[in-house]
Amino acid sequence: MASSSHLQPEDITIIHEPLTHPYGQNMVALMLAEEFAGRGFRVRIVGQECSPEIEERLKARGITFVRIGRRRCLLDRSELKSFETWLRDCIFPYEGELHSEGVTVNTSSMLSLPSTLWYAQGPVSTCLSHVVREQPARYRLAYYLLKPIIQLAECEFINRIRRRVKVIVANSRYCASLYQRFGIRVGKVIYPPMDCKVFQPSTGSPTSDYVLTYFGKETLWSTIRTIADRGVKVKAFGGKVEDVPRSILEHPNIEYLGRVETWRLVELYSNALYTLFTYNHEPFGYIPVESMACGTPVLTLKGGGPAESVVDGRTGWLCENPVQLVEWALKIWREGYPGWIRMECRKRALSFDRRRIAEEWLQLLEGLYSS
Repeated sequence: MASSSHLQPEDITIIHEPLTHPYGQNMVALMLAEEFAGRGFRVRIVGQECSPEIEERLKARGITFVRIGRRRCLLDRSELKSFETWLRDCIFPYEGELHSEGVTVNTSSMLSLPSTLWYAQGPVSTCLSHVVREQPARYRLAYYLLKPIIQLAECEFINRIRRRVKVIVANSRYCASLYQRFGIRVGKVIYPPMDCKVFQPSTGSPTSDYVLTYFGKETLWSTIRTIADRGVKVKAFGGKVEDVPRSILEHPNIEYLGRVETWRLVELYSNALYTLFTYNHEPFGYIPVESMACGTPVLTLKGGGPAESVVDGRTGWLCENPVQLVEWALKIWREGYPGWIRMECRKRALSFDRRRIAEEWLQLLEGLYSS
């Protein structure tokens, strides 16, 4: 085995749902599975749904996907489909048996099967309570009508997880604090992995003539609009939002690119003056780490997970509130920053590289397997 771990090359089972795209939390399950398989472990991913493209990717690396109890969704839109799946699986959980001779890592926020450990990546009910504030009125109304059911579903899921796992690992210290409010004791924090061979500077001479940002369900639209109103040229990517405000889409200083290929995203990060990451809820934040891996500093908020990856004054700037964020956005746009910051960004991002994070996971699993 290539790994320094003493774990025997038995099964490592990863529970995850749904694997319909390779982004966000799905990236954690995929990268860990690939790293474990590359070290000689027999790896399988268990879930209710997997896209054909991802299943082919797994097969090419010797990883098996096992489907369990797939159920049809009534809602078609991606965001609503994810919510429906989560709500249904929390209230009416899949109760089938899962046989594994090795260790089982549950990275799902929906499936509460018995596992060696559970990777907590943020309470869904907490996320919804924050992101709904920037959503259209129809979504806010639906949320407040469903709020009691949503809170009940989260509690049911967490109570089952508490009974069925040995150890709970969180993806950030901030995320761990969110689960403490539910009475969950987090045993360890392991940050999500990033592929720093894919995300790396594509140029030694960045154009630095725009600011890059991400449009998602957590975006602070009013902050983005204010910054663009002040003359900052903004390029935005992101393919999950179907309700970007018209004032944003039609703004002369904002170029919305939609979902972009990874190679294009690397170029966008590498040439940006800085990456602006606004949010109303973020347990960890993949965007800041991707940006730093490409050598570009990040302007973001102090609360939440990004404050654990961005080093204030060295790899970016952490602001107390959206008002201060606007002030710093203008200041950096006009004045720039020292060149050494880009080198510090790359150095910081390497601490999240998938190979390093996989070794941290294997050390933890070895201890659990031995005991």
